[in-house]
Amino acid sequence: MYDGTSYPANAVILFYGQEITLDAVTVNVIPPVNPADHTLVQTAVPFTTGSIAAVIDPPVPAGHTVEIAGDFCPPEYGCEPQVITYTVTEPDLTAPPVPTNLSFGVFDYPDYISGGGDCTVDSDLGYFLHATNVPAASGESPVICTITTTKNGSAQVVDKRSMVVSTQDLSVVVRLFAEQVGAANPAEALCFEFSSVDTSLNALPAPAPLCTPCYYRVESSPANPSTQPEEPTWTNADVYPGGPCDNGVGGSGGTAGSGGTGAIGGSGAAGGSGAQGGGGNSQDDSVSGCTCSVESVDSTGSGRFGLVGLGGVIAVLRRRRGEKCSRSSMAGSVAAEHGGHV
Repeated sequence: MYDGTSYPANAVILFYGQEITLDAVTVNVIPPVNPADHTLVQTAVPFTTGSIAAVIDPPVPAGHTVEIAGDFCPPEYGCEPQVITYTVTEPDLTAPPVPTNLSFGVFDYPDYISGGGDCTVDSDLGYFLHATNVPAASGESPVICTITTTKNGSAQVVDKRSMVVSTQDLSVVVRLFAEQVGAANPAEALCFEFSSVDTSLNALPAPAPLCTPCYYRVESSPANPSTQPEEPTWTNADVYPGGPCDNGVGGSGGTAGSGGTGAIGGSGAAGGSGAQGGGGNSQDDSVSGCTCSVESVDSTGSGRFGLVGLGGVIAVLRRRRGEKCSRSSMAGSVAAEHGGHV
């Protein structure tokens, strides 16, 4: 959704920004309702996207206009006040469909070392994940897809990231160090659970975790690659024995080619190399025109930068070069409806 349109009465409001706060932010309801005093109350959510998740208390009835206004920055930064306006619609009580057509390929490439400042991460392995999601329709709560990566046969979380669904085709890459996999076969070392929930917190049970790849490729050259390896164009030689793409054995099939859409990165667990989105259409272009924001499994959101607004799609805080902690005024509607960025 965009600033100035509508949002369901029961939907959580997601605010994105670097070290943002709601301390100096007020809520005005037009026309007024009784009781007249409304506040933003932070709330827990089952996904990692968003620096702050909040609800309005008491809830605002459908048909009223909400104006959220104030300075989202700590006082010492001297940011300009901002205003977010939307019309409240009836509560959204329908859960989004679960992700389908799940598949992944594993690329064990020559150890990659980031050159620094290029929005890449050191890594040895790339897990290229694909799924089909159903974006929210007009008037519905934005849909958020969460991918939880665990070690195969264990509940240990290696990576967890969430993204607002803006297109049907979702592509994400999880990049790891070889030591994070240990002695296990990289192709079967991890399991990936895909789940969907909307910002009204409606959800259906997630599909069974995906633990066997469609494709697996190992390359040892060129040593010290100068650019970060991306998803290869898979061939029949890459089909993983016993996987869902092996001789037409059921499953969802593989998705060939590189690239991806609509994902942001999530960092690995402590000591890990981290990960990033699969070449998607993220709007997190505040530094050097590329996506650098991450969400770790224990992220607090502090020190991040990105969007501020409802469902993650209203306005952007851009980092100014050379400033200790830069903020700027909202840049207006910047993402596709229901979340071109997460």
